[in-house]
Amino acid sequence: MKINLIYESISGEGGFIKQGTWVTFVRTQGCTLRCSWCDTPQALDHKTTMGVEFMGIEDIADKIKTKHVLLTGGEPLEQVDIELLLRFLATKGHLVQVETSGHMPPVGDKGFASWVVDYKCPSSNMVNRMPTIPQFMQWWSGYQYMVKLVVNPKIDTDFAIQTMQEMTLLGYSEMFLVSPLDGRGDCISELASRIREVNQDLLDRTVFSAQLHKLVSLP
Repeated sequence: MKINLIYESISGEGGFIKQGTWVTFVRTQGCTLRCSWCDTPQALDHKTTMGVEFMGIEDIADKIKTKHVLLTGGEPLEQVDIELLLRFLATKGHLVQVETSGHMPPVGDKGFASWVVDYKCPSSNMVNRMPTIPQFMQWWSGYQYMVKLVVNPKIDTDFAIQTMQEMTLLGYSEMFLVSPLDGRGDCISELASRIREVNQDLLDRTVFSAQLHKLVSLP
């Protein structure tokens, strides 16, 4: 597998692995999306070998000393051996959460990992790469997953609310993770007020996620 970086830090955002949990990040190399606000552009290029390590499944596992693992990218689902890695880490007793961009269906047994799945908002400039919401829901049916929306309040709020409402109508029952684009959370009050104004029930099912690792100066 093409690995950009393996390191330990806290889980800076939400998901089934709670924010603030000490984890090992496994960052894969390569993603075909080009989100306008991507904060890891160094992990996008599939072809580059600069700073990239080609690692086998067992070699990756040997570098993981924590129980909790966050698999991120780049885009993990664009790695050929992702299913093998998830299976191997599960057999070693790791609790794995995969962070994925939402433009690809999941792989592997439904019990190997939990998933945080983006649904891109307009500010990403990647909405055209997203499946329709019914297709998205079909892909992820039966998996343990949470939907994450990265929101620029000036552009994305109404789109995010509409997406949340449609997914709820189609049976999505987990919390929504709403991550302000600036990462610091200064606009959370504004976002919460707008969601309450449109649909109070959605506010009860929303987790707002500032990027805790940046607030405490961790990678």
